[in-house]
Amino acid sequence: MPEHASREGKWRVLPLLAGPLALLVLELLAGPGWPDRPMLRVAGLAVWMSIWWITEAVPLAVTAMLPFVMFPLLGVMGASATAEQYFNSTVFLFIGGFMMAFALERWELHRRIAGFVLRIFGARQDRLLLGLMLATAFISMWMSNTAVTLLMMPVALSLCDLSQLIREGRSNLATALVLGVVYSASIGGLGTPLGSPPNLVFLRIHAMSFPDAEPLGFLQWMLFCVPLLLVCLFVCWLLLRQRFLGRLGSLLYVGAKPSKGQRGIPLTREQWLTGGIFCLAALLWLTRAPLAIGSFSFSGWGGLFADAQGHSLVDDGSVAILATLLLFILPASRLRGGGALLRWEDAQKLPWGIVLLFGGGFALAEGVIGSGLSEWCGEQLGMLALLPPLLLILLAYGFTTLLGELASNTAVAQMVLPITAGLAMSAGLPPLMLMMPVTLGSSLDFILPSATPPNAIALATGHVDIGQLVRTGLQMEVTCAVLVTLAMWLLGGPLLGI
Repeated sequence: MPEHASREGKWRVLPLLAGPLALLVLELLAGPGWPDRPMLRVAGLAVWMSIWWITEAVPLAVTAMLPFVMFPLLGVMGASATAEQYFNSTVFLFIGGFMMAFALERWELHRRIAGFVLRIFGARQDRLLLGLMLATAFISMWMSNTAVTLLMMPVALSLCDLSQLIREGRSNLATALVLGVVYSASIGGLGTPLGSPPNLVFLRIHAMSFPDAEPLGFLQWMLFCVPLLLVCLFVCWLLLRQRFLGRLGSLLYVGAKPSKGQRGIPLTREQWLTGGIFCLAALLWLTRAPLAIGSFSFSGWGGLFADAQGHSLVDDGSVAILATLLLFILPASRLRGGGALLRWEDAQKLPWGIVLLFGGGFALAEGVIGSGLSEWCGEQLGMLALLPPLLLILLAYGFTTLLGELASNTAVAQMVLPITAGLAMSAGLPPLMLMMPVTLGSSLDFILPSATPPNAIALATGHVDIGQLVRTGLQMEVTCAVLVTLAMWLLGGPLLGI
């Protein structure tokens, strides 16, 4: 066996043992000054899962299954109650979002959207970069950032191949386009609850932590996050333009444009139907929940389906599955193979590992909240409540992004959000004031290739080296920290009702 392989094997054993050892150590700490034994057991399992998630000692989805086995053994929660956390309405929303993404991909509607935006912005390099970033961010509002990066990267690389600069051996445009796709895919995920897994994690944990609070509606989310998204995207474009294009961005052109024939190709019947279902789902999401901003308000259609207490019986997951059913029911033309718009073989691409990761995180969060551990942690961090709220928001965001460079953004959100809720209550702040920046920060990791799959994809293209990724990503990370903090402080009240 090669020496490096032996070292790797030994290193992998350490986190495997460190996880259960952490649970054992915390179990032995029960006593005065420490939380009670159920809290310590939940904390021990949280540390165990964190170690395995960060080091990837086993696959992320395997770690996510630990609560189902350990909670009953530790006396925290029964198996049935734990299993309920693995498949809830939020998971259905995630599944439905992926199904719609598969339909968009099958009928190449994402490419039509990208081509439309690129034609609007023209072929000048800086405008081309902006158009590509806007197209990527828009699609990323509805699909996972990894899927969007994989779909849009071939578009960026084909534009690089057409550029006269590339033929002359200068790759600044290529670097700008590749990083533009990667960064806008992550930034675009802020725009809707579907855009990034941490957004769905937030909705679920907020509902579990504050069951009597009004849930954050789809439209209310977009009213706050879309303007923030556009500002972050514009600043990112300015940064990439200045670093990699400079004056070239306003002087030199790409060597080819879409032909008139390409521009005149009409949408197919399948693209019209898929796009129509997509727009219908978006409209239903936007108008389901009640909204009140100042003197403007409307009740939302969800109130038409309510129980005796006035609580809506439908949610965003219901809309996602309705759209999915329509995709499986409405037929494609015979010229394109017949059958439905979405086939079951397309649905089999669903990343069940992420579904399990969601469920395990929700189960852990239920244990943290139900045992009182999140409230206890918030009380222990009470000294931070003395800090100015603006600085507290910045620290919460910064800690999350730092941890997100080392671990899955979904896992980070699931670990940090329950504790953040307790900290906000201890500080006398509305929970959304800290929970929302933590949610957004868990998606905005730009520095290390291990932070997000899009970052790794950027390195894999060969047009970006690790130095460019780290230096540019650090600038983006600091910029987004300031922008998110200021947006939360200045606009959180009027737009989120806090």
